[in-house]
Amino acid sequence: MGCSWQSNKGNMENQIRAGGWIVAYGRELTEQDALEGAVAIGVSIFSANSSPALEWLDELVNESLAKLETSILNTFTSAVRQEAINFALKVLQNLLQGGGHAGVQFLNPPTSISRLR
Repeated sequence: MGCSWQSNKGNMENQIRAGGWIVAYGRELTEQDALEGAVAIGVSIFSANSSPALEWLDELVNESLAKLETSILNTFTSAVRQEAINFALKVLQNLLQGGGHAGVQFLNPPTSISRLR
């Protein structure tokens, strides 16, 4: 069965990123999903049993949430890591240019840190 559907996800992600946003996404719904859903709903109606449709929907939701969770973890972990790197680079640049201080201060340091002073 050929699929004529094409995703615009990449274009949309690029447009959103260009606006300064960080993008995470879930699973795309496909023509195959629609076909399987139509069959499951038809079977449920014909048999007067909602189980096939509910099982299809449950699987689809679980797959979508799993993909979204993975995307969020990978995307935002990477973004936070990059923010930390950028901050460290700014601090080092300030020190190298004779700024005299790192711009970092511990407020109420843990005991182990205060012993190092």
